[in-house]
Amino acid sequence: MTDKAKENIPSILSLRNVRDLVVLIFFGVLSYKLFSIDLSLNIKEFGFTDLLSMLVAFFAIALSVAFYFKATDTSNRFYDNSYAFTKDVSEILGRMEAGFGERLRHLDEGYTGIRDRFDKLPFDSAKAMEEIEKENEEIKKKEAEQRKTLEELAQKAHLVESEKTALFEHMEMLNRDLEESKLEARRLQKIMHMNEMKHGEGPFEVLQYLVRRFSDVRDPEISLKSPLSSYRNIFRKLKNDLPREAIRDLEMHGLIDDEGDLTRHAIERIRMIERKMA
Repeated sequence: MTDKAKENIPSILSLRNVRDLVVLIFFGVLSYKLFSIDLSLNIKEFGFTDLLSMLVAFFAIALSVAFYFKATDTSNRFYDNSYAFTKDVSEILGRMEAGFGERLRHLDEGYTGIRDRFDKLPFDSAKAMEEIEKENEEIKKKEAEQRKTLEELAQKAHLVESEKTALFEHMEMLNRDLEESKLEARRLQKIMHMNEMKHGEGPFEVLQYLVRRFSDVRDPEISLKSPLSSYRNIFRKLKNDLPREAIRDLEMHGLIDDEGDLTRHAIERIRMIERKMA
């Protein structure tokens, strides 16, 4: 027989066999002792005090077990509720921050292109402050509506006072960034508008012509803050009747998009002219 074959033959005195043998001997001795023990209970010596002590001991054990399971259940429910609450609040804050971030991004894109061109032009601070004061009233109304919405949202989310305060502080910080961007955009638009009126350049003349044509066909009861689509609809109706020079000037200044409609920037300029003429 080769050495390899000898190695494959299991050994009787292996660690596993010895362990099993020891376990069997232990349980055998334990069983023998249990059956051979002399159990005698003298009821006469078992008094009321002993019975009461035994009942109290069993009651204490049962109470401890009940407290343990109740504490475990309460802890699990608290963890589940805390996790669900944290997840919901994180999702709500994420959606809010994403919405404000998108608005800030649009504002940045709106005035970044004209910052370098008009940043060094003379600026009439008196007229700019007058324009800003007109906008402040509208901004305050929007802030009140926004705070009311946040308050209702916080109540629905069952936020505690500290978490509600932290949420409002975070939203106020985003609002400050948004207001700074709004003021900067209005400042640059004001500079551009003043420069066009002073030098007779840019799209001011053709936009002023469009405002006059719009006022001829539009209902005077329509608000100056009407949706962008209403301006585009009026422009589509008037487009075929406008002089070719006006269409060419609008295209040259990038106030008409690829589909032949007024751009958002053009409509904002028209609204600004309408407010000054009102």
